[in-house]
Formats: sequence, structure tokens, C-alpha cells
Amino acid sequence: MISLQRTELTLAEALTLAIRDAGVSHVFGVSGANIESFHDALFRLAQHDITSLLCKSERGASFMADGFARQSGTLAVCCSTSGGGMMNLAVGLAESRNSGIPVLAIIGCPPSGLAGRGAFQDGSGGRDRIDAELLWQAVAKYSTTVTPAKFWLQLQQAIKATREGFKGPAVLLIPSDFFNAPVTARPAFFAAETSTGGGTVPAHQLYQLELALRRSRHPLLIAGPAVSGNRELQHFSFTSGIPVATTMESTAAFPHHHPRFMGVLGVAGHRNVHDYLRTCDLVVSLGSQLEIMTRGAAQEALDSIPIHIYHTSTASAPVSNLIRLCECDPNSVILGLRQTLVQFRSAPLSQPERAPTRRRLAATSREDGMTTTEALQLLQPFVPHFNQFLFDAGNCAAAAAHLLALPDHARSHIALGMGGMGYAIAAAIGMRLSQPEGATLVICGDGAFLMEGLEIHTAIELKLRILYLVFNDSQHGMCVSRQRHFFDDRIFCTTYSTVNFTELTRGLAGENACYCAQVTDAGSLHACLDEYLSQDEAMPGVIELMITQEELPAFFPLNSDIVTQRSSRLTQSEDELPLIPEQGLR
Repeated sequence: MISLQRTELTLAEALTLAIRDAGVSHVFGVSGANIESFHDALFRLAQHDITSLLCKSERGASFMADGFARQSGTLAVCCSTSGGGMMNLAVGLAESRNSGIPVLAIIGCPPSGLAGRGAFQDGSGGRDRIDAELLWQAVAKYSTTVTPAKFWLQLQQAIKATREGFKGPAVLLIPSDFFNAPVTARPAFFAAETSTGGGTVPAHQLYQLELALRRSRHPLLIAGPAVSGNRELQHFSFTSGIPVATTMESTAAFPHHHPRFMGVLGVAGHRNVHDYLRTCDLVVSLGSQLEIMTRGAAQEALDSIPIHIYHTSTASAPVSNLIRLCECDPNSVILGLRQTLVQFRSAPLSQPERAPTRRRLAATSREDGMTTTEALQLLQPFVPHFNQFLFDAGNCAAAAAHLLALPDHARSHIALGMGGMGYAIAAAIGMRLSQPEGATLVICGDGAFLMEGLEIHTAIELKLRILYLVFNDSQHGMCVSRQRHFFDDRIFCTTYSTVNFTELTRGLAGENACYCAQVTDAGSLHACLDEYLSQDEAMPGVIELMITQEELPAFFPLNSDIVTQRSSRLTQSEDELPLIPEQGLR
């Protein structure tokens, strides 16, 4: 508690109360000498309101904060001490910057009086020191070294930066002695709103969009992560007949069982989407910037199509306006589209579009065992049990994005901003904490586990219902696939000796509850999935899949026929499509 003899707050106390009052519920971090005053203030003033989560590394802390913000749509907070701790934090914040995720990072720095005078972990710049301010200017949307006199203004500017325009991270560098310095009372201008709700779209842009839709005969809506679960978009697509595609970043951004869902656009996408782009005359992207992982496989077609892009903060605004237009004038955007779009409707995605075109023995393998495709086919009946899906980097993620039909109530994520291996392992913890109900499925490779697997210990401590499916082939599979394809099978610096991840996880669990299993065949995987999902006690699980045969992944640079072959999904006339009431859309 604050001493009754003091009427003023220290900077650490004021910061704690400000983020508490703004609704921040978790602070992800690792403590250290220069951040300890902040952690102490959290303990004294907010331990019942804010959970201070001890992560296994600062990189894991930044991934968790990123995941929390992605799932909740609100500001997330992470923290670290100076030096190596600060440098570790940069990995996840770089992902947040590229993906537009609102995260506030609080970094404790050496005492102000020692800056440039040989302080331990000095980041003040100079010939023999890094310049922390320059570093964070390159990574974050906003960064500053905090002073007690400007604290409230700097905190206000940092929070504002995370949520305005293209969202992203902000960084506060705070010298350790300033944490204990007094600050003025909270000023009237300060409002630490953590909601990152949508912005507005100028009226003339909405008019141009409506005009473009009136003229279009074959439009396509692209649903990015920002419109996941948007019922207005689902209603508008159904009413207008305009098809919707999602992206690898969030394949579940639009319900897979909706009659207007076409499939996934991108380097691990579906042929029928790319086929449709050959005749498409308008693309409206809601919450996707159409980065190379999305547009790369369809670049030639997209170059000749008018494109309207609405970034994350304004993604929902055009839909709301178009809904109102439809209600006033049902013919304002439909114009017979229902008759022209049916031939490109997608069949269910639970079946592979093609058989694997190449199969080899993995680096340390035998003739029997599972392939990634076989494992995902077996997984498909179990996916309705989960409401969060995270796919990590590599072949298994590309295959999962391409093959799995996700439940309509689900959210899915792939970190395509910086594409860091291991992101999904830690981010799943933040996402699960932001939405306690339900279960999370993480699909990752063995390389990702080696990079970030110790954070599973955090999930074990918190008793989170997260199932990690680890595809273990003792190699960096996507790298091996590229070496086979582009470098004449010269496999180098991409394989390693076997690791038993099941036993490693048991060691992390200790006496705590964690489901662990290693499977080498389809029958065992089915039994393990069933056994984990039948557990009454909430706990994480790790199922290690021994992938003993390679496949050419469903990834355009390595396998162009996933987007160039004609789709056989030409089914049902428009009259045969089920008419579903608005309240039935999910």
C-alpha cells in the first residue's frame, strides 16, 4: 500500500494505476534490476486486478502480449529490463509493428545519472554502446525516454499511437531512478483508453466504393483478421451474393460453411479463388494489406484489377455503410451478381485438393509412419472442439492453412508480419488468457519447439487448455523443401539429430498436469486426440507427431499447381443454395 505520509505518487505507482484503470488485466514480462520498481508497484497496488506473468523469456513475453491483443482487440502490455532483456523484447514487437497489433512495452533502463558513463547495459548511444532510442524508433510506432516532468503526456501519446491509424506497438524507456521519482496528479487531459475500435472512412471514399460495386460484375471481398466474426459482413455477402476469400494470416476470418465463402487467397491458398481472379473486376480488401504472402500467387491477376484496401482500424466501416445502402435500396450493389458467381463456389475444404505430388523419406526416417497430410486429415473431425487455432511457420502451417476446414465460431492466426518461428507457441498463451472459454490448437514444427518450447511451461503453470501438435521430422521442413527444389537436393544446415519432445515436455511439467504423447501412426493419433479432449481437468497437452515421410507442401513457390490447375469445384446452381436467415449466420 502507498504510505499515508505521502500525498504524491511515484512514476511507477502512477503508471500502475493508470493502466489498471484503463482495464489492462495482464502484464507479460521477465523481471530484472531496472524494472523491479514497476513490478513492485504492480504487487502493491494492483495484484488483484493485474496478473504479472513471469514468462520464460522476453521474446515469449512479447509474443504473448501480441497474441492477447490480437484476440481481445484491446491494448496489451509487456515489460523487460535493459540490455539483453530489451533486445529479446524486440523480436515480438517487430511482429506487432508489421501486423498492426497494439502493444505497449515498458522497458527499465540504467539510472539516468549513469547514461554514457559506463552503466551496466547502457543504451545511451555512442562509440561503444547501442542507442536504445534509435533502435526502438526503427521498431515501434512511438518510442521515447520517459521523464517525470513529461510522464503523463508521454504515456498518453504512447497509448494513442498504438490504436490510431495502422495500429502497432509503442515503447516507453524509463530509467530505473525515474520509477521512484514523484509525478504530478493525473491531469484532466489524460485518458488511457485501451479499446482499439475502428476508425471512420471519408464519405467520398465510401461513395467511390459504392460506385465501383455498382459497375462491377465479378467483385471479390477479402476478409482480413480485423473482420473476424463480423456478422454484418456475413449478412452483406449473403444478401449481395458477393463471394468472400480469407488470407493465410487468418483463414477463419469468414465462416468456412457460409454459402459465399470461396476459400483462401495466398501462397498456400485454393485454386478456385485464384481461378476467380482471372475474371474478377474488383477486389475490396477489409483488414488485409495484401502483402506478398497473400498476393504473390495471384500477382499477375491482381495487377489488372481495381483494389480498394481498408486497413485494420477502418475494416468494418465500409461494411456497415454498405449494409445501410442495401436496406435503403436492395439493388444498389447486387446487380444480378447471384447469377454470375455461383460457378466459383467452394466445396468443403476438409478434403485435400490434390494428392501429394512428391514423397521422400525425411532426414531421419523409415519407410512407414505418417505424412503431414495424413495427420491433418485425421485431425479434421476433431477441429470443432477448438475455438482458437494458431499455425506456426513452416510446411505444417502451410498444409494446415490449405487443408483444414475450421469451425465457424473459430479464430485463427498465422504471424506473417515477421514470421518468427515459435510465435504460435507463446502467443497461444496470450490468446487463451484473453478468452478463457474454449480450447486452443497450435500446429507447429519441431524447429519452432526448439526455439520457443520452454514457454509451454508457462501454459502448464496456468493450466491453460492448449493442445500443441508438434510435427517432428528432425529438420526445418520448409527450408529442406526449398533446398530440394532450388538447390538440387543439397541439404545443408537444415537438419539435426532427433529430439524426444514428449519426454522434454514431461520434464517441464514436473508434478503439474500436462497431457503428453508421441504417435507414429494414424490410429494412435486418433486415440490421443480423443483422450486429451475427454480430460475433465483443464491442462495443456503436447502430442508429438513423428513425420517420417516428406511431402511437397501446398506452397506456391514450390508447387505452382495448387493455384494454376482448374478447380473441379463447379457445383450447385444459385437456386440450389440454401437460404439462411440472418440470425443463423455465425
